[in-house]
Amino acid sequence: MKLRNRKSYLTNLPEGSAPVNVRPKITQIIYFSILGLIVAYIISIGIGRLLYLKAGGQVEVEKTLISSTRGGHISSLKVREGQHLQKGDLIVRIDAIKRCVPEENRPLQKLRLDIALNEQRIILLKAKQAELDKLQRGGELRRALELERDSVSYGKQFWRDQNKLTSDLVLTGRELELQHVQLKDMEKDMRSQIVPAECRDEVIRAPFAARVQVVRRRVQEFTKRGEAIVILTRNNAPVRIEAYFTEDELKYITLGKQIDVTFPDGVESSGVVKAVYSSAYSVPEREWKGYRPLTSGVRVHLFPLNKGEEINWKQYDRMEVKVRAEK
Repeated sequence: MKLRNRKSYLTNLPEGSAPVNVRPKITQIIYFSILGLIVAYIISIGIGRLLYLKAGGQVEVEKTLISSTRGGHISSLKVREGQHLQKGDLIVRIDAIKRCVPEENRPLQKLRLDIALNEQRIILLKAKQAELDKLQRGGELRRALELERDSVSYGKQFWRDQNKLTSDLVLTGRELELQHVQLKDMEKDMRSQIVPAECRDEVIRAPFAARVQVVRRRVQEFTKRGEAIVILTRNNAPVRIEAYFTEDELKYITLGKQIDVTFPDGVESSGVVKAVYSSAYSVPEREWKGYRPLTSGVRVHLFPLNKGEEINWKQYDRMEVKVRAEK
């Protein structure tokens, strides 16, 4: 086996620098930046929880529900959503539950019959009086011509008949006047009689100047007792935000405390606490975990600080908002 040594050549030329790769550094910078942001976010959340209370809420403009006191068939409903009403305007008419026929009033019927008879009697008496007046004029003419033999006896009978007729006419007239007065009183008493509620149509009018917010029913539909037919928003109705906190956070909520509000479109405002309720529901359901009861919600009413904020809040009626309060 023959080995051969190859010649090696040494050179003193500069070798140069190795190429620099910046991608790992950029990746490292991005990684640490993201990590720093996450840490800062966690720290800010922790500080926020230590310093602030955060909760949700809803904007509520005071509304009035128009409903029937007994329910029934809607025969007339002449309002539409967005319509402005004045106090006393007709909203809805509901048919009576049953049709009641008034009982016959026999004394009233008899009185009306007597009045009709007396009116006819007066007509007859006046006609007879006109005939006697005509005969009287004819008798005087005959006496003047001496054609009446027993003019003296005729004259006495004539005056007796005329006096009786006049007396009957006066008495009947006075009786008729008294009957008309009595009829007027009896009709007034009859009108003042209380008609049962089920026999009358229920007419509901606007209790104040307002705007029709929602119409829940239509004509020819049936509505139940207490069921909303129309929802009104009174002119200059107050507006509030109902915020919900936990029972543990109640110690940080005081009357008059100012709370920050953020609306869905990012607009920020502030409100003041005017009322605090121990529960978010009138009758809260008590939930238990093991043997320990869970805390129930606390409802807080916030009101705007000024008139300008009140107008702004009304634009977000029924919308959800975020609230924040300092501890």
